[in-house]
Amino acid sequence: MWIITENLFLFTYARKGIAQGVEGSLSIFLDRITMDYRITEAQIELRGLTFFAYHGVLPEERKLGNTFVVELSLDTDISRAAYTDDLNDTVNYAAVYDVVKREMDIPSQLLEHVCGRIAKALLDEFSSLQRVFVCVVKKNPPIEGAGVCESAVRMTVNR
Repeated sequence: MWIITENLFLFTYARKGIAQGVEGSLSIFLDRITMDYRITEAQIELRGLTFFAYHGVLPEERKLGNTFVVELSLDTDISRAAYTDDLNDTVNYAAVYDVVKREMDIPSQLLEHVCGRIAKALLDEFSSLQRVFVCVVKKNPPIEGAGVCESAVRMTVNR
């Protein structure tokens, strides 16, 4: 819950562009808001991370490769970042991508193994993470006689 008190008047007029000169701008108002709320649940999600990799049981899969898509949901406390707008107060998405790419570059037979490695690597690399959800999707898996567009493994790992 946001506590606004006497600044509500300024906020209303700042949104309309009228508060110029009264206290400056909306940003001054926002800087004066106290952080009197509690984020009870938050996830950082990275969707559609696409890789060409060499995972599969069949020798052809490990030789020719395939397209894989990774979906992530990371449980961490983002309340400080929500207030400060500072990258140091959250998980760096580019660093998360680098960890996932490193794991996707290691060939595996099973998607279960790839998922487990990604989850473990993320928890090892980012101490602020409490839980990770990982989904690895293989596009056009070679399943004889079946019209399967995708196969996937999902897992949730808690610290």
